[in-house]
Amino acid sequence: MNGTPHRQGFSPWPEGGPVHQSAAPGASVGGQQAVGVNHGTVTQYVVHPDATPQERFGKGRLLLDAGLRARAEELIGEAVAQRLSGTEVLYRWALAIVSRRAVEDLTTDDMEKLHTLEHLLGERPADSYGRAARVVLLLLNEAFGQAPADVGPDELAARRGDAAATAIDSLPEARRVEVLDHLRHFLSEIVRERLDAAEADDIRAHRTDTRRAERVPLFFEPDPLPPLQVPAVVIPVTFRFKAMLGFGVLLVLSGLVTGAPTMFRDSAGSALAALLLLVGGGAAATWFGVDRAWRRGRARQEDVWRANGGPATRRYGQAYPGSGPGGPSPAQLAFAGTVDRIIDGHFARQVRSGEDVDAWWAVTAVPRADLLEELSDMYGPDNDPYGLDWLIRKHAQDTAGRWRAGLLTGGRQRRDVPLAVHAGFFGGLLALAGGVLTGGSAAADPVAFLQALAAWALGGYLSVKGAAAFRGEQLRRAVDREEFRTRWEGEQRTFDEWRAFLDAHQPHDWEMGRWLNYDMRHLRREALHHYELRPHQIVYDFFVLEAGEGARRAKVSNGPVRYSVYRIRLYVMTERGIRLATWTVDFAEGTHHGRSDTSQRYESISSVKVDRKSVQLTDRRSGFRQAVTVLPDGSIRGNAESGELTLSEELVIERDSSHETRLRVENFTTTEQSSAEDLSHLLSLSQEASGISTASRILVAVAAEGREWFDEQRRRNSRRFAETKERSASAARVQRLSTPLSGPATGSQALEGRDTAADS
Repeated sequence: MNGTPHRQGFSPWPEGGPVHQSAAPGASVGGQQAVGVNHGTVTQYVVHPDATPQERFGKGRLLLDAGLRARAEELIGEAVAQRLSGTEVLYRWALAIVSRRAVEDLTTDDMEKLHTLEHLLGERPADSYGRAARVVLLLLNEAFGQAPADVGPDELAARRGDAAATAIDSLPEARRVEVLDHLRHFLSEIVRERLDAAEADDIRAHRTDTRRAERVPLFFEPDPLPPLQVPAVVIPVTFRFKAMLGFGVLLVLSGLVTGAPTMFRDSAGSALAALLLLVGGGAAATWFGVDRAWRRGRARQEDVWRANGGPATRRYGQAYPGSGPGGPSPAQLAFAGTVDRIIDGHFARQVRSGEDVDAWWAVTAVPRADLLEELSDMYGPDNDPYGLDWLIRKHAQDTAGRWRAGLLTGGRQRRDVPLAVHAGFFGGLLALAGGVLTGGSAAADPVAFLQALAAWALGGYLSVKGAAAFRGEQLRRAVDREEFRTRWEGEQRTFDEWRAFLDAHQPHDWEMGRWLNYDMRHLRREALHHYELRPHQIVYDFFVLEAGEGARRAKVSNGPVRYSVYRIRLYVMTERGIRLATWTVDFAEGTHHGRSDTSQRYESISSVKVDRKSVQLTDRRSGFRQAVTVLPDGSIRGNAESGELTLSEELVIERDSSHETRLRVENFTTTEQSSAEDLSHLLSLSQEASGISTASRILVAVAAEGREWFDEQRRRNSRRFAETKERSASAARVQRLSTPLSGPATGSQALEGRDTAADS
């Protein structure tokens, strides 16, 4: 991030810069209610079926950086299977297989992949990635007890830590940091102690880097909806005014037929001058008079709209096309309710210290109501109301500016009538008067002239009334179009600025995952220091993540849910029992206000289970929701039609048959027919990102077998590691899996396995 740009007139932040705050459930935070945002247009984790090996590797690398190990391993493994096997590919694949896992976690399939990787690494170049991959394999072999045959256990214990630490120290800084992070559970006590200071420096340097505090809130900003232009309503002229215009024209023509002969009888010159003055003056007075009267009437109407409310979509008593017939549906009411909360949130944030809050709320009552009605008409209910957050913020800031300038109060604000209109109207009246006087003086028969004049007057009146309807509608439509166009252009400029601002400064999901990982490493060090636990005293540890109270939620397509407030739980398994540390962390700042500590015995855990709940919005118009079942293949049982689906799970831990702990994790998506998100993938993703998959597996084992399960599982996995390593040495397996470079991936890109797009 290169700094927060400053723009005159519109600011993405309230007065004084960005604000990080949490709210109670259902409250509005910065104009946005504490619910989820789905950045469906962000496709950095979406992999098309026909993706190249390089593309799969690039996506897998991003997922690994985001802490999504399982999906990263799957994609990088697919790239390797498609004959992409540069040193970086093999190194990233090794990290993805073992990332933040322990000896107890690896399966037989994982071990076979690692042995395959070791064969593929073979004589690959000893660049930074090749060396790092070999260090990973060294650490794994030592963790599984695979030592040379001529080295005894005592000598091995003395040499292992120094050799591993020296190997890690020899790596470039970037590779060293990655190895320490991803293989933290495979490091021996000696390695951890020797590299402890380096890890502390890494956490301190990068936990809040790249302006995290300013950028994290932008991740929770909804994708902005583009502004819509209010169309100018067409109001047809009624038959009454058409008839008045037609009859008036007939009367004027009949007056000319009656009056013209008597004027031209004695003085043709005077009569012609009178006729020209009458026709020209009448036309000018009519044209400019209608314009003048309409503008004055429009000014009075705008005063009424301003005082009593008159949104553009409801000015003329006609239903806006987007509002639908009849009364509002439940979906429309829900949309309007959400927009109302966002409006109140942004208008509340505009009041500066020392300003009269009550006066502000009183004077903005009508503008707020107008804005609510307009946005509800134009955008609801099929759009995401949170996509209007930027637009509501702009209107709140504009309204506050007009209020401080005294433009929201202070009497009537007339629409100016142009001087040319006044001149044309009064000039036409003078010409008309001159025509009457000239014609009267030239008329040979005054009675006939007066009869013609009466017909002209009545016809002129009716013609003016009829013409006023046509001309007034023309003027109204032109003024509305100009007003709506000017307003839309201003909104479009703001939209373009806000969209560019988000594109430049909104963090990627993998950055959110990296910051979260640094937070967990930092909190783990804090807890272990408080407990005064040495590495050899820790049997196992893992995290479980939940949404904190009032947290804002957001995700990208095929990505996990991220929270603005996290409740982070660290389970530390020791020889004597389980330590549980709990923090509530403001994710933007990376800070917390204290830690809650509890402890329990292994035998106190009586049962562990996972409850899953799925609710789908099956009718957007009525707002109807129903419980559905998500099957293992990602299909939904019980859905009438596609709609917004909310997935949630709870890890239920029962202790001593009387105490129960519920840890809630969730994911959400909009599952329309065209959605690229797979529900079964989302379920596994939410389990991995929250830690619930690890927690349930470990706690179930502990509940069944106690502390001894860890030792037995390590012994079993050590045997499996040796057996799979021996089997993988067969000639057939080596022949089948060690020829990736003969495939289509050639050249320097294939050798290194790089994805240029992912690098950029």
